[in-house]
Amino acid sequence: MSQSISDLVVRSITSTITIFSRPFSRYPGVPVGSRSTAIKLEEGENKDKVWVLASSRCDEVVIENIKKLGQVKYLVAPDTAHYLFLKQYIDAFPDAKVIGVDGLQSKASDVKFDYIYGQEPADKKVGYEPEIQVVWFDKFINRDLAFFHQPTKTLVQADLLFNLPGYEQYSNSKESAEPWVPFVQNFRPGTLTHRIAAMAMSKNDAEIKKVYEWDFDRIIPSHGDVIETGGKKAWYDVFSRYLPKS
Repeated sequence: MSQSISDLVVRSITSTITIFSRPFSRYPGVPVGSRSTAIKLEEGENKDKVWVLASSRCDEVVIENIKKLGQVKYLVAPDTAHYLFLKQYIDAFPDAKVIGVDGLQSKASDVKFDYIYGQEPADKKVGYEPEIQVVWFDKFINRDLAFFHQPTKTLVQADLLFNLPGYEQYSNSKESAEPWVPFVQNFRPGTLTHRIAAMAMSKNDAEIKKVYEWDFDRIIPSHGDVIETGGKKAWYDVFSRYLPKS
């Protein structure tokens, strides 16, 4: 089920996952879209609590739809680039734990983080594990987190894998989803463009393999259309140089 308000597109991926998609351009002529993801947790003391990857603008419609899932317990900034709207979510859900990565402290100086990957002992858990598993790409330029929601076999991530053009993110906008910059036009799995970009991740080969070991089928990217099925193949297509031959 999808719902469009202004340029926002709200869609329930499953009964426990809702995504919030909007237009977003990093540079003129480079529409990459933005997306936040809310997941209703179902295990242990987190049952009926909500985990949110906060990566797009927050407004009353977003807040209303997140509240339908339950009480927000975790707000996550998935890397050092996706923090621009984090404060909006904190203001809306002030009781939530705020999670980020090392390097965000100076960029988001107005945010008090409860847990920062890279600043805490490696064996210290946030609280949403093992329902949501995490791999931290600490050597990647944006120091991304990859999240695996086990019950729905869903990988949620920001800047590790793109799937452009982001038609859903621009489906309620007068702007075009198709970049005029050739490199960005083909920035999706299965293309030489994305495989070339992946060459910059040679120091993250161990993390790439850890993600590939997860049993995921769906990928929810911050930039581009959701890969509803075949997500593991898409990951392999992008990062095959670092993975065993299938």
